[in-house]
Amino acid sequence: SELRTKLANTIPMVALGTALAIIIGIATGVLSAWRRGTFSDHASTNAAIAFYAVPTQWLGLMLLILLATKLPSVGMHDPYATLGFWASKWDALRHMILPSGTLALTLYGEFTLVVRSSMLETMGEDYILTARAKGMKPWTIMRTDALRNAMLPTITLIALSLGYIVGGTILIEEVFSWPGVGQSVYNSVIFRDYPMLQGAFLVLTLSVVFFNFLADLLYFRMDPRISA
Repeated sequence: SELRTKLANTIPMVALGTALAIIIGIATGVLSAWRRGTFSDHASTNAAIAFYAVPTQWLGLMLLILLATKLPSVGMHDPYATLGFWASKWDALRHMILPSGTLALTLYGEFTLVVRSSMLETMGEDYILTARAKGMKPWTIMRTDALRNAMLPTITLIALSLGYIVGGTILIEEVFSWPGVGQSVYNSVIFRDYPMLQGAFLVLTLSVVFFNFLADLLYFRMDPRISA
């Protein structure tokens, strides 16, 4: 029961950051594979590696320093404002920009590299050569044939990312003082609140198992050969 409010705070923030990371990562991964060896490929790949390697707390602190005067940087709401329902939601969304953006930047590089690798492997298959021999447009081949088959390892990565949504992000929530599960776990470790930690780990475990099961079901939809 104590985790219910924390989950309600964590899930929207982490879900927004993860969704942005998935969208940006897939788009940049496909672009890098399509324009392999070009300047855009090198720039996209190097940026993905850089953001993937940057410590989360350092990136959060840099965004905090650079954008704290333009965006809300602490907590989930303005404690001194009296707001209506929709104004409160808008205020929470504005407070969510920096932590969600930090999470998106630290996650998207992983998706970019996985999608690029899968796309390059798929583009060397015989059915891609057959589609080119038929005279299909390159972007049509990329979108309808290559991307769908390259999404299988990406689905696993997405499922793992979504599974960890309920666990929050301890470093990001602590940097931005976001009142979610991650901050609660951090405080529980400091004060040795073992029941809270057990409850958080149980919820996290169930979430990871559920999303992995969902990924297995999507495999049958994406690749009929698995069910054959």
